[in-house]
Amino acid sequence: MPAAAHWQVATEAFEADIYRSYTSDDVQLFREFVDIAAQPVPDAYVDFLGRITRSRFIYTCAPWNGLVSQDLPVPGDGFYADAIEYTGLLSAIRTVENNRLVVAELGAGWGPWMAAAGVAARFKGVAQVDLVGIEGSEGKIAHLKEHLADNGLRPGTSEDWTQYRGVRCRCIRGIIWAEAGTAQFPMFDPATQFGAAATTGIVAGRGVDYRGRTFAYEDVAAYRIQDILNEYPVVDFIHIDIQGAELDVCRAAIDFLAERARFIFVGTHSRTIEGELLKLFFPAGFTLLREKPCRLVCDGWTGVLEALTLADGGQLWRNSRFDRTDRAGDCG
Repeated sequence: MPAAAHWQVATEAFEADIYRSYTSDDVQLFREFVDIAAQPVPDAYVDFLGRITRSRFIYTCAPWNGLVSQDLPVPGDGFYADAIEYTGLLSAIRTVENNRLVVAELGAGWGPWMAAAGVAARFKGVAQVDLVGIEGSEGKIAHLKEHLADNGLRPGTSEDWTQYRGVRCRCIRGIIWAEAGTAQFPMFDPATQFGAAATTGIVAGRGVDYRGRTFAYEDVAAYRIQDILNEYPVVDFIHIDIQGAELDVCRAAIDFLAERARFIFVGTHSRTIEGELLKLFFPAGFTLLREKPCRLVCDGWTGVLEALTLADGGQLWRNSRFDRTDRAGDCG
């Protein structure tokens, strides 16, 4: 009989096997925003931007409580975001015009990108900042307001609209959807649940989500992107993370986005969505700057592609209409 085969496990990865969503230019961009004067905060983590994040908003940062880190988010920040998202936001801030920045976080959770935008813009001396966030969970809306207050971007009040030290904040309870109206959103403990998705057609207030989890649902207001951002002639950065609804939402707003949005990051939740977004954004005049496909876990088919997603993918788009000032290189 032939000798048994012996397989050797590779101890190093070949470059072709590594899928990077960042470049050396991105690393240099991040270095421009490092806040070396940031101070530690009890029960919170302070990152390279000087952004304060309390672990009760996202428990995975608890090991860093009381610490200040100047580590760059490459390939990610270690607990919730990849470099690609920072590239989009910081590119928008570096190329902002008229000393005014407008950032929207759709599916805001506790508002990490609103806070990052406000802190980084303050670091760069941007005079006027508008931060807009929409979130379906009442508990996470409360976290969002506290998170922004922790970072000196709004007063510590429960108001939905605030103006404070050159920063206007709008915290909207609701969801981004393909059409305006009413949808349903699950009710949960905001400290432990992440990845919730809006839906329609829930009967008797209870339902099973795309992951097979049962929740009580409540009615929430549904808005299109253009409904909440129409007052802004230019929106510098839009962060979209809405658990599988991103294609329908972007398709319903593509004309508005093509006219007014400079940079868009879309968190993606299936390979089908990723392909369809490419077909949507390219003809609308957008350039794909960075992208990374979602990662799947193939442990059983439930009939829903999004249920297989273990880690979100992402696409970062730049509107070619604004190419005069936006200098980040594309992914090619």
